[in-house]
Amino acid sequence: GWNPSGAAAPAARRGRGRRCYNSFIVDVPNTQRPPCILGVPSCPVRSAPDVGTEWVTEAVLGEPAIVLERRDGWALVALPVQPSRLDPRGYPGWVPARALVERSDEPAWQTVARATVVTDDLGLAVLALPQGSLLPGEDGPEGDRVRVRLPDGRRGWARRVDLRPYPPAVGGRGELLEALKVWTDQPYVWGGTSSIAGADCSGLVLRLHQRIGIVVPRDADEQYDAAVVKHPGTLEGARKGDLVFFSRPDGEGIDHVGVYLGDGKYLSEKGRARGVAVRDVGEDGLVAWGSYLPEESERQRLIG
Repeated sequence: GWNPSGAAAPAARRGRGRRCYNSFIVDVPNTQRPPCILGVPSCPVRSAPDVGTEWVTEAVLGEPAIVLERRDGWALVALPVQPSRLDPRGYPGWVPARALVERSDEPAWQTVARATVVTDDLGLAVLALPQGSLLPGEDGPEGDRVRVRLPDGRRGWARRVDLRPYPPAVGGRGELLEALKVWTDQPYVWGGTSSIAGADCSGLVLRLHQRIGIVVPRDADEQYDAAVVKHPGTLEGARKGDLVFFSRPDGEGIDHVGVYLGDGKYLSEKGRARGVAVRDVGEDGLVAWGSYLPEESERQRLIG
């Protein structure tokens, strides 16, 4: 693993460690809520306190952050809704300290559109938020709009259709496949998790599951390790919406994940040249399929 205290991360940072996750917790308990949240629409999280170091993951507006250290205008944080073997408190990394604000009110809304545009009272755009951003509300919806409050104190409006009450109820296969439409034709960004700017393969899976109220690990190998049901070797029994996992070029370990679409096809981020694209499962060295969906406990029994 890499050392977030300052050393640059190795290129193959997607780790091999195993850990058990409760995949149906959508937020940390009230008594353990971190005092800080991300105060900007999105922010790269880096391996060291320097803009020239590796982008290891990405946080979005309203995402809770535990501050572990401050140094020269940077903050070392752990992100509780991005579980990782690297730190039991959440995925660790460095962000500019000014990107964080103190948590005030609890979030009432989660953004679900590719880009949720917050407007002022005159209808002028204030900013665009990626999927998974968390916003406190101001009273209830007014027609097709919702009054929301940004971390810097500004008030604005968002379309009701672009929001979902937070924390969300755990969704199923249909909701996951519907949410997947947001991610088509997106660019590939190593370490990214943004539905606007782009993501990597496991970043897409992370945000897709958060959209339906399920927290999964940040990295592809751990997403496999923690899956509720796993079936190695073939696609036997796989259904649309399951995750498919692939090996490294040397055949050692898992370093790629996507969402199965049926008929031997899957959708995923795969390299800068292609971005989010539909691919054949046979192209990439299938290792297994797995799932976090609530109905999978019974399915696990049937598969054995």
